[in-house]
Amino acid sequence: MSSTATTPAAGQHQEHGHVDLGEHGLLHFTSTTEPTTGCVIYRLTGTRISGAISAVPPAYAHDPSEPPGPARPELVLISGAQPHPIGRRHRAEPLTVFGVDLTGDCNIYPGTLADSRRLPLFQREDEWGQRLDIPPATRRRCAAVLRALAGHHLRRPDLDQLAQAAALAAVPTWLVIHHGQLVKSETAVRRAEEARAAAAERVQRLRALLAAPAA
Repeated sequence: MSSTATTPAAGQHQEHGHVDLGEHGLLHFTSTTEPTTGCVIYRLTGTRISGAISAVPPAYAHDPSEPPGPARPELVLISGAQPHPIGRRHRAEPLTVFGVDLTGDCNIYPGTLADSRRLPLFQREDEWGQRLDIPPATRRRCAAVLRALAGHHLRRPDLDQLAQAAALAAVPTWLVIHHGQLVKSETAVRRAEEARAAAAERVQRLRALLAAPAA
């Protein structure tokens, strides 16, 4: 594995390099780091391999107000160029292996790369979003790409900075989510208090009727 770094634009960091896929040859990449989101887009070229994979810090898709838990992956890989994964709809530059366009996300957990049985893969879908079978050769080469690229990314010295950027970028989305929940909760509390007050008033009236002397 080797790489060289350049700075193509203000704030962005770009790196050119390659990783060894073993029997599948060398996978060349140009990576672009998005400093405002912590996402890294890897544009790939190799033997029957093209397209892009986005490496996304898990903090981007998790509530920054919650501490990390054991269920949080180390890394999320997304097929395509996704500098802003939250709210994504269109996936540009999907990973293509042996002419097959692949889509989806892969969560990389501790120990995933060491056990081929635990390695997730991207999916293949038709134009209506229905899943299709992936040819064996495509599946094997896709697995090699994901394993090598994830291993390369997880050795980056700036993972903590990327995670911090991702958490900060996620704050506005989670603020909207929790503010909406707060408004709903406050509305529910107000309605419950109003119902409680109305019930208490009726109880008092009924008790007063019982206590009133008979005519």
